[in-house]
Amino acid sequence: MQVAEQVRQMGAPTIINPNDASRADLIVFVSMSMPNASLKRIAFETARVGGVMVLRGFVNDSLKQTISATREFANLGAQLQVNPELFKSYNVQSVPTFVLSRNAQEKSSCESQQACKGNFQLEGDASLVAVLNQMSSNNSDKTLSKIASSKLAKLQGIEP
Repeated sequence: MQVAEQVRQMGAPTIINPNDASRADLIVFVSMSMPNASLKRIAFETARVGGVMVLRGFVNDSLKQTISATREFANLGAQLQVNPELFKSYNVQSVPTFVLSRNAQEKSSCESQQACKGNFQLEGDASLVAVLNQMSSNNSDKTLSKIASSKLAKLQGIEP
């Protein structure tokens, strides 16, 4: 039986295709060792702006335990995935790490032996409002600043 079918039968709400996170413009790298309140907040806020939460690995190396542990966050609308390669691609060393990337769909921005480029990356347990506010005021990349501003407006209910 394929993994996708097993996941569906276990009732996992939303675990996404591994390629979807690499296409997302907002990726939040998390760990189940983080405080539950932080994970809930990140799940809720990330879902509102169409982002993806990424775990480095399975809880206790178990798909079933991972689905059980993440069900609450998925029920908040969060898209979740396990993708250790994405941690390497963005050189993520601590969680949570928020990445906003305009080059997410361009594999050329992520060379095989170096971290992805063309993104804003912030570490720390902060609200997504604070993170996007910081990113929108970063003038080093106007395109990313605009994406961050748009997501911030959506998160604050100003934009649909």
